[in-house]
Amino acid sequence: MCGIPMRPANRAFSHERVARFFPANETQAALRALALGSHIMAMKHFLFALFLTTACSNGDPTGSTCPTTNAPTYASFGQQFFTTYCTSCHSATSTNRHGAPKSQNYDTEDDVIRHAADIDQAAAKGPDATNTSMPQLGGTVSRKPTDAEREMLGQYLSCLMN
Repeated sequence: MCGIPMRPANRAFSHERVARFFPANETQAALRALALGSHIMAMKHFLFALFLTTACSNGDPTGSTCPTTNAPTYASFGQQFFTTYCTSCHSATSTNRHGAPKSQNYDTEDDVIRHAADIDQAAAKGPDATNTSMPQLGGTVSRKPTDAEREMLGQYLSCLMN
């Protein structure tokens, strides 16, 4: 679905073509109706393109850094975070992935390391960005992570990537 070229709204109705189908006194009203329809169609195309852009891209890197003291680890933070917010959809054993790509599993710390940059751009918070496109509510996820949890996620991912 991503990368589908969008064609502009149909602009095939000219004044001459409309005039052939409507009496002179109704031509202006018909042209106004067609123009309104064209604007509505253009808005539909714009909104669809906006949806595709949002659905097909992640946020920005958060710029988080790994703390020099008390750095979060998989045991102290990551495992519980991913169990609470991610693995109901992002697991090799998930029975209902709710649309999560099959290549995105977070069952182990190695899985998280492989996808750390993607996770950072989808769910973490740092000095450069706050990304909230994940997790989506559904499955066993009944609430979104707090800002503090997202910030800790950004720090944890930074520790993994460096």
